[in-house]
Amino acid sequence: MFFDGIDLGRTPLNTEVPPGTNRRLVLLLKGYRPVRMRIFVEGGKMLGMAFTLHPVVRPPVRKNKDNRQKMP
Repeated sequence: MFFDGIDLGRTPLNTEVPPGTNRRLVLLLKGYRPVRMRIFVEGGKMLGMAFTLHPVVRPPVRKNKDNRQKMP
């Protein structure tokens, strides 16, 4: 999990940020599409968020009649 470009580690995460500011949030996990968003943090508020990560789908490998991988 990256917050304004700083690696904060894994989720779940509890952290404090200066209020009244826009922040960049990026979630990365190998094999999944990244989640990128901007969030606004209000003063005196707690923000709870949940995300669904979607796997990266790779095209199937085509094989020839000898069950060998075809070259593109």
